[in-house]
Amino acid sequence: MTKQIRKHLGTLEYLYKLDDEERKEQLKDLKGDPLKFLFNILLNVVYKKVSVSNEVKLALHPHKNIIQELIKKHKSMKSRKAELIKNDNFKILFGILLPELRKIAL
Repeated sequence: MTKQIRKHLGTLEYLYKLDDEERKEQLKDLKGDPLKFLFNILLNVVYKKVSVSNEVKLALHPHKNIIQELIKKHKSMKSRKAELIKNDNFKILFGILLPELRKIAL
């Protein structure tokens, strides 16, 4: 998992730094491994395969319904991507997770 985090951390940071409209366009065009990684990291955080601090868990708790929608395997990638773009959920979730992912990647 650490290799994947290192591999995709640059993409996540790039997407996070973009303004809202540019981020939506980039997320719409995102395909393949980076998109799967986004959902996979959320899944691993929920099922405690990636250890995160209690502060991060508490910060993610109000967004548990969004996270549950994003990690459902029976939903298509297209619908999960739409959910990620909607209401700027990417900015919210990965704003909380990025500092923790940086620590893991070191």
